[in-house]
Amino acid sequence: MLYPVSLLSRSFPKCVPLIRRNLLTLMEEPALTSLVPERPCTIVLAEDEGFNSQSWNTWRPSLVQEHGFSFAQCSITANDDFDAALRELSNDLSHGIAPHVVLLSRGPMISWLAQFYLESLPLQGLIMVDPLPLDHGESVQALEHYYYATTSESLSLFNDYVEHYAHWTMRLEPGSVPMMILATQNDNDIYWKGALRTKERHDGEGMHVKIVKSDDEDDMQTEVIRWITDEVL
Repeated sequence: MLYPVSLLSRSFPKCVPLIRRNLLTLMEEPALTSLVPERPCTIVLAEDEGFNSQSWNTWRPSLVQEHGFSFAQCSITANDDFDAALRELSNDLSHGIAPHVVLLSRGPMISWLAQFYLESLPLQGLIMVDPLPLDHGESVQALEHYYYATTSESLSLFNDYVEHYAHWTMRLEPGSVPMMILATQNDNDIYWKGALRTKERHDGEGMHVKIVKSDDEDDMQTEVIRWITDEVL
């Protein structure tokens, strides 16, 4: 089927509990005693539940302690309601930190949500990992096949999106914020096509979307740090 961070002490990395519905977990900032300059940017990682075998939360120590970024992880609790999931993302990211956030969205569903978020609210930058244009039949079919084959925790969210497909029309203008795409599913041509279509959608005059194809996690982290340094800060 086709579907068209405590201010009292900073001797150690600072962790600030963000309590709004557990969407944002601990935000960690570089220690004041660190010799690494602190960068005016928070990287927020958001991942599709069950899409990847290992979380990129393992990047936290390197990004904070070695490169001076603040870091937090985002978890969507509305796992069967696309509209509610978008409201969660919007309410929590827009609660004071969004203008200084580079959102690292890893997986097709969270990357699609992130693009709708940007229609009305700001980010400092957006990095999408393995995005698929979910208004394109081939991409929807590929993701549907994946979810049913793996019983991913994002299946219910995907099904709700598909059921209410006609309600979701992306109107995000090209070049809205700096964007980068990481394509890591190198054994599946659908994801490469999806990355290219996503790039084409968001390329704007004077602001082009960078796309990197690799399945090496260390290379991906290096590319993320370089891109934020060169294009965002």
